[in-house]
Amino acid sequence: MPRTPEEFGRGVLGPVVGEFCLRLWNLASLIDEPDDAAMLFCARGGLTMLGAYERFLDATGLESPVRAVPLMTSRLAATRPALAPALREGGSLGPSAAATLHYEFRDSTTAHTVRALSGLDLDGDVPGATDPTTPESLLAVLRHSGGAAAREEILLQADRFGAHLRAAAEGANHVMLVDTGLHGTTGLLVAEGFPELRVSSAMIARIPRSLRGAAGVPTFGLLEDSNGYSPARRRSALLRYWHFVEWLFEPDLPSVRRFDEVDGELLSNLEQVEGWRERVRPDAESMLAGVFAYLEEDLRDGAAERVLADAPRAWRELSRAIVWPTSDDARVLEVGTRSHDFGREGTWTTRPWRGPVEALKGSVMWREGEIARSGTWLRLPLLATIELVYGVRPVLRRLQHA
Repeated sequence: MPRTPEEFGRGVLGPVVGEFCLRLWNLASLIDEPDDAAMLFCARGGLTMLGAYERFLDATGLESPVRAVPLMTSRLAATRPALAPALREGGSLGPSAAATLHYEFRDSTTAHTVRALSGLDLDGDVPGATDPTTPESLLAVLRHSGGAAAREEILLQADRFGAHLRAAAEGANHVMLVDTGLHGTTGLLVAEGFPELRVSSAMIARIPRSLRGAAGVPTFGLLEDSNGYSPARRRSALLRYWHFVEWLFEPDLPSVRRFDEVDGELLSNLEQVEGWRERVRPDAESMLAGVFAYLEEDLRDGAAERVLADAPRAWRELSRAIVWPTSDDARVLEVGTRSHDFGREGTWTTRPWRGPVEALKGSVMWREGEIARSGTWLRLPLLATIELVYGVRPVLRRLQHA
């Protein structure tokens, strides 16, 4: 019988998430001044990760060494405080803000970028608005009179996010952002926007991305920390299908885009969704429900030691399901449509089967799943070809730089 999503969550992902929680607890134990620190779990995925961490602590009888609370944030929300000094005081953008905007909007017009950052359109024709986005073009447009409303909205939202961040930190000078991954961008932006804080980041997985001149932010990939997938590292299979990791943890709630004053309280748009707390809880028979069942029930017998015993088998099964999926694996691990986010409307979605040659081309969420779902008799040869390419890629890179 094919495994259900809940069974896969409990038997495979439960130990993997449990290991993340154990490593997070260990990392927090190393903080030298725990009373002056706060672990801030970044919405959206962090809300569910906090739920997993709390269940892990409850089941094992451990106490969190550092206060753990949610933070309503996103890369979009964290970008605005990093922009604020250049908009208020002049000068250029900091390296983290400049690099983030280049990465996210290099193919967009400056007007489009302004709308994504502010939620507002420019007032009339502004010189440079239709030019490709660069740090210089963005600042020029926002400093123009036609960009005044957008500029003020960005600054207002920057101030409101700052107030929310400080309230969550409760006076702590060290904030450790906990998120899914991959590059630690949110931590870099928070460090740039709030230089008075000590910022670090803990994530499920990390691919290092160095930014010249950016503030040093200690960043830890607790389950995988590498430059990408390698057949020699089983855990790096997470990087072959990162959309699945984000999908698993992100509840059916909007990304944080803005903060509003509601009845005297500062609330993100996520918190204004009716019943948002209930939506963070997993649906019955879902994969996440299986993960939580493992954390709540299975760990009680062996406490934290059970995680160490279960994790090696779970990693073998997860890696095999991602890299060498069967049609059942492809069905269970399918995530549907994923948003590009950062104030944009674009999405990733499952690509229909167009034959073996097309399956090896282009950018896709999970190429292996696309092949497995097709039912083609070429499944194993195609999967082996992909694995071979990943295996020889490091050799080719070394030869190119020799």
